[in-house]
Amino acid sequence: MSFIKLKTKFFIENYQKIYRVISYGDRISYYRTIGAEHLLTTLPEQIRHKFTILEMKVVDNVPPHTDSRITCTINFYIITGNFETKFYFLKNHNVNTWQTPGQSNGVIYSKNDLIFTESFVAQDGDVYMLDVTKPHSVESAEPTDRYALCLQTSFYSFEEVKNFLSLENLI
Repeated sequence: MSFIKLKTKFFIENYQKIYRVISYGDRISYYRTIGAEHLLTTLPEQIRHKFTILEMKVVDNVPPHTDSRITCTINFYIITGNFETKFYFLKNHNVNTWQTPGQSNGVIYSKNDLIFTESFVAQDGDVYMLDVTKPHSVESAEPTDRYALCLQTSFYSFEEVKNFLSLENLI
């Protein structure tokens, strides 16, 4: 399993973008925010300090990749743009990868080197936890802007975060 939908409901009233933290090409940008700190209550108090809240803006299809510096994210989808998030397995370990400026340990893959495994299409207001160490893409037949607030960590794996969350919070 590469993702889990959470039962959590959230309300975004007045958060603000402060500045852009990083962009990957011209497709994905992340922004530091204020006013969305209440989203941390999704997590147990003892691990909240190991997560960062950023706004993610996606403006086009994103090829299969793994995220840089992040092991697990919880995405609070504000405007989904009808994008589908797809996950993959590697066909073998000898695949060609490359990076865009700004990537550290994350890489981009050719779809020819991957096997599709599972996907989801988030709706506005949905909350999903993702294992972003696994290859994944973001695709839409008619890309528009997509916004989500993300709780991101590089300290805990997807499985560790899943174990921290209470079972009644997971669908």
